[in-house]
Amino acid sequence: MDFLPIKSLRDEDREHLKQDLIYLAKLHQLGFPIAEGLVIFPPNLALKPFGKDHPYQQKVFFETKIPENLYQELALRLKKDQIKKLWLQLLEVWFSEFKVKPLPLTAQPIFFVSNIIAKGTVYFHPEDKDSKIDIWQGQLSPQLLKELDQLVGKMDRQLVISHIYHFIVESPKKGIQNLKIIKLTPLTQTNISKSKHFDFKNQVFSVPISNSSPKKGTAIKIFLDLPKELTIEPSVDGVIISGEKIRQFDEKIFAIVEAANTFPNFPIIYKLSDHKDFKDARGSLGLIYHPEILRKEAEAVLFSRNKKQLLNVALAVPFVRSYDEFLKLKRELASLGILRKGSLKLWVEFAVPENLLNVSDYILAGFDGAIINLNELHAFLYGYQPNEPEKIYYQDQTSAVLKLLELAITNLHQAKIPILVSGKLALNEEVLHFLVRKGVWGIVVDLASAQYFHSNIKIAEKAAAKYA
Repeated sequence: MDFLPIKSLRDEDREHLKQDLIYLAKLHQLGFPIAEGLVIFPPNLALKPFGKDHPYQQKVFFETKIPENLYQELALRLKKDQIKKLWLQLLEVWFSEFKVKPLPLTAQPIFFVSNIIAKGTVYFHPEDKDSKIDIWQGQLSPQLLKELDQLVGKMDRQLVISHIYHFIVESPKKGIQNLKIIKLTPLTQTNISKSKHFDFKNQVFSVPISNSSPKKGTAIKIFLDLPKELTIEPSVDGVIISGEKIRQFDEKIFAIVEAANTFPNFPIIYKLSDHKDFKDARGSLGLIYHPEILRKEAEAVLFSRNKKQLLNVALAVPFVRSYDEFLKLKRELASLGILRKGSLKLWVEFAVPENLLNVSDYILAGFDGAIINLNELHAFLYGYQPNEPEKIYYQDQTSAVLKLLELAITNLHQAKIPILVSGKLALNEEVLHFLVRKGVWGIVVDLASAQYFHSNIKIAEKAAAKYA
């Protein structure tokens, strides 16, 4: 792993990153004005032998070449000389760290900002019961001062503890001023004193943009796995709504209608509930055993299509274990008025090895699209439960999954059936490059990943074109 967008950081990254970066990511995901940026991980350390007769047998040195993936990501925004200067600056920071404390070296954030016209800090002063704004450079309009005053209280409430927030004001175009938070530290008297001496020039925190942000168009579609809070990310190409995430019938209808209205020209796929808490069976078999739940799910889809005339809504069958089970559920859906005709498309989730081994049978049975769940598939192939800690020992092993996908994807392509791939395993660099080379139709990601994943796909598409 060479870098991660700050907006995509999660609590599980805590062991590799400082807490302040996790907090910045949390605020970013909640919609606060955090500057766009990356967290760049330190280069590998390597051992080099001195020689048999030397008093020291080996020395430690940096792998100083910038990683290819990182270079391609930075090249979307920066000129070659800017990238070189930035990388040398980062190496200097890590070398300074190494002289004081050899391991572990810390990941460094950089932010893409343009034309800084003001900067300073803001925090809520507990004694004065008011916010304290220190401006080090430039001037702030009354509107920005008011915005900062309101922001500091809201951000403190989200993070539970009080912080000092370092801000900048950028002006990418004449007449436009954007307030951005780029750093935070816990509110202590020591940190207040330190913040007054904080100098951006001596830290890797800001990088001027030489061109506009990268365009998001890619050959592969990005589908959003709609979260519980029904947030819509406008940069995606479609939405998948997992029924089990939304238990109330009215909320299911609202989610479908909201997504279909937001993306009138894109597919909205409602995946029937995969209730893992069913005592008898989960997935499609669980829906067969519980016809009352299946009926309600079908009603939600038919209401949005027939009553609201939202014809971009499709339906997906979840977690099918066998060809016979798929046929039986298709018959149940037909009895409820859901048939593959006109614009109503039926998708199938492939989550167990049987699905891919017998993909030809499913194609003969008839369906309109495949959703390959890599997380479930990987767990079955390597023999662990997806939520068990032992999965960390297998999550980087992908060869069995790729071998199983190879022939299945070829058969689906020959039948002209579009393929969506879901699961965090799709974010794995090796797997993503494989999927791009194989020409899958789209990839399903969560809200945080949706905001940056186009860049990852562009890098993979460039690599695929190079070796085509």
